Amino acid sequence: MGAEVARTALQTLADEKLKDAQILLAAKSWSNAYYLAGYAVELALKACIAKTFKAETIPDKDLVLATYRHKFRELVGTAGLSAELQKKEQAEQGFAANWGVVNLWSPDALYASSTEKAATELVAAVSDTKDGVLVWIKAHW
Repeated sequence: MGAEVARTALQTLADEKLKDAQILLAAKSWSNAYYLAGYAVELALKACIAKTFKAETIPDKDLVLATYRHKFRELVGTAGLSAELQKKEQAEQGFAANWGVVNLWSPDALYASSTEKAATELVAAVSDTKDGVLVWIKAHW
C-alpha cells in the first residue's frame, strides 16, 4: 500500500484476492492460495481502518503508521475492533477456530512454501459463510 487507496477499492481487492485464492487452491497451487487468502484478510482489515478516517482531516500519524502493519491482531486494534473480536471469539467456537488459523498467516508467506493442508484450512477459515473471518470483517467495513 504505497499509494492512496480508497476503502471501496480495498473491499474489492479483498474479495478478488479471496476468489483468486480459491481458484489457486482448486489448481493445487498451495503456496499462492495460502498467501492470497491471508492477503485478503489484511486488505479487508485495512478497509475497516480506512472507514475511521475523516474527510478533509489529517489523520493522526500513529494511526497512519499502524495502518501499514501486517499483524492481524494489531490491525484489528487499529480498526477499533478488539472488543468485538474478543466477544466473537468467546461466543462462537467455529469463528474462534477460524480466527486461530487466520492469525497464523504473515506476509512472510510470500517467501515460503505452503502445504495443501495449510492452504485448504486458511482458505476455508477466511471464506466460511457462517463462521468465516472475512464475513465478520465485512460486517464492520
